[in-house]
Amino acid sequence: MRRILFILNLIFLIAAANAIAEDALVGRVVSIGPEKGTITVIPVGEEEEILVGFKDGKVPFGISVGDMVRVWGDRDLLTRLFQAGSVRAVSGGGAGSDPTGVRRRLGGSGGMGHGGGFGGRGGRGGR
Repeated sequence: MRRILFILNLIFLIAAANAIAEDALVGRVVSIGPEKGTITVIPVGEEEEILVGFKDGKVPFGISVGDMVRVWGDRDLLTRLFQAGSVRAVSGGGAGSDPTGVRRRLGGSGGMGHGGGFGGRGGRGGR
């Protein structure tokens, strides 16, 4: 019984260490260096720029100057480089956003009181 508890505790500690290993960075892209595979980001609420490098040396397609991005990765305090594991554009949200595309495919307007529903007819999928 003690051996099983020890193994379960060990698994829990390893999982917890992996969960906190990656840092998250949210900010606005101010420059892109495609030849170096880096972007420069100003984090939300800060003034100092952070250089973000990508492990494969290529900036992901669709990232442009002015975009808000969320980057997960490891921050190196010595070189001041943020090594990105993954990056996603952060949408502005609001009533007009459709990040999954479901509203567009179903033909709804996505707003309260504006019809919506299947086929844009305002019902629950039928006529």
